[in-house]
Amino acid sequence: METLDDLTSMEEEGNEENVEEKEIKLFRPTDKDMKMEYPELDDIKEFTKLSGGEMRFVWYWANRTSPFYGNKNKKIKAQSCINASFKNGLHGNEYKRYMSGNFPDILRVAMEKMESYSPSIRMQAKMAIEKIFQNLQTISDMRTEDLIDLQSRKDYATLAVTVSKNMGDVVRQMENAYGVSYHSTEAEEKVSADKGPTMMDRLHMEDS
Repeated sequence: METLDDLTSMEEEGNEENVEEKEIKLFRPTDKDMKMEYPELDDIKEFTKLSGGEMRFVWYWANRTSPFYGNKNKKIKAQSCINASFKNGLHGNEYKRYMSGNFPDILRVAMEKMESYSPSIRMQAKMAIEKIFQNLQTISDMRTEDLIDLQSRKDYATLAVTVSKNMGDVVRQMENAYGVSYHSTEAEEKVSADKGPTMMDRLHMEDS
């Protein structure tokens, strides 16, 4: 007969298999403004003055989980990041500046900060806070009638107060998820292909 520990172990193994099948993304851009989607970013001084498009460009260029991060061809990388970040593109001298890699100082500083984030460390933090949440749930699900002596019931009462005080903070951290999300490899490859340089882009690249 399977014990609770057995079932928990099986569930954790299944979750690990699902994670392995998907790519981990850190602060992945969505249709929303990134600093609204991930409030943590709005508290970072290197990002506070960036526009929505600039914030996305910084992510696509410097985030270690960006589909364009490892592209060694800087012109193709720049064009792909522009396509993914700016709805109406860039034009004139601003376009040439981005294509040449001569980014404004505000972007350079933001890129250094973005590149410093470690997906693996944040993934571990996300898993740790989820484990803490599970442990708090286990404590809250205990029945006092199952506790044998008075000391056990007093200990439980102390734990219950601690759980009630900390549950809100733990939930908020879980909801934030440290910017970590999972996405299928196939979907990410499609993003990379869709945002890559078009034939017209390549003509502009030759002129820039």
